[in-house]
Amino acid sequence: MKKIFSSILTSIMIFSLSACGTDTSQNQLPDLSDEIIPIDNSMTNASSTYGTEIIITVGDKIITAELDDSDTARQFVDLLPQTISMTRGRERVYYGRINKGSLDYNAEDIVVDAENGDLAYWFSGNSLSLFFNVTEGNSDVNSGIVVFGKITSDLSELYEMSGSETMLVSLATDETWETESQLESGSSEIALTIGDTIVTAELYDNDISRQFVDLLPQTISMTRGRDREYYGDIDGSLNYDEDDIQTTAEDGDLAYWFSGNSLAFFFNITENNSDVNSGIVVFGKITSDISVFDNIDSSTTVEITLID
Repeated sequence: MKKIFSSILTSIMIFSLSACGTDTSQNQLPDLSDEIIPIDNSMTNASSTYGTEIIITVGDKIITAELDDSDTARQFVDLLPQTISMTRGRERVYYGRINKGSLDYNAEDIVVDAENGDLAYWFSGNSLSLFFNVTEGNSDVNSGIVVFGKITSDLSELYEMSGSETMLVSLATDETWETESQLESGSSEIALTIGDTIVTAELYDNDISRQFVDLLPQTISMTRGRDREYYGDIDGSLNYDEDDIQTTAEDGDLAYWFSGNSLAFFFNITENNSDVNSGIVVFGKITSDISVFDNIDSSTTVEITLID
């Protein structure tokens, strides 16, 4: 019976609009209104047991949440800490791809309606989703989500954020992350200088990022590829965990293309060109406006330095 239910849900996911996506014309549900709607911050899912606390750091803001006692929540904890690039969708949710793996879930836990404060797994996009402005008229998530936590902070802080945000997710009890790693993340910002243009990027808190920092500063000759990326040989090489290899890219990804021992960054990804069959390891995100790459020559020299 579960297999039949899962098949039905899969069919629905293929043909229904998603609550999360980067292509406004196809995947991302349209904004209902620019008007701020009063936000209900109550935790209404009383059937779940909450306890494990996490913090979501966005710049100088800290959002708190509690995870439930499900297997999905425990798997998510095992992937922490991590940095996720989140996009605002339909003026009610932030969503972003989980970088370090995917989560298993039970088909019976899938819901097609969201509530304010829901922290959920959008399995169709392997993404974390944070719902902050749900009303009776926009609660639908036809492709399905698995809720495994609740935001306990004031949800209005999410409403005040921009359309794209980098969020650092960690256990609230992880003292090492709250002290040393956050400071390290603050210092792991780099500048990519291309002529008179300066592009900034933030590196993730992982081993491959630290190896890359040790190679800085350096100048890389980079080539435009498939009108979606720039890539160029690194002076030195980077070790990586095979579990971190992925075969798709997103806009703003800063990655190690190990097959060519190259740095790569992506700026014009669509549904039809996101594949990187040879594999990459993403270890950072560009934080500048990526549209600047539209005007960069097909071959260019990029000077990369650590920002103090």
